Amino acid sequence: MNHTLRASLLTSGAVGLAGLLSLSGCDRSSPTTTDAEQSAADRPAQAADSAAAPTAAAFGRTADGQQAELYTLRNAHGVQVSITNYGGTITRLFVPDKAG
Repeated sequence: MNHTLRASLLTSGAVGLAGLLSLSGCDRSSPTTTDAEQSAADRPAQAADSAAAPTAAAFGRTADGQQAELYTLRNAHGVQVSITNYGGTITRLFVPDKAG
């Protein structure tokens, strides 16, 4: 068997194995929830809709003298992200763990 065929077979086998492993990690069973649990799950989404508007703060000036702003977004789950309007750069990302 020549080397290119062997390399091709090894590559195909590795890709196939990776695909099978990734699919086997997927959980196809859907959890059953009661109406009370479902309405409780909907509450954070409703709270996020009523979250405060983004806050803006001065971030400095660009090389040509234009004002750059830093916008901070927060949601009801405690996730915060700060983004500049100068290139859309994310300067801070805070995501609480499951303990809060």
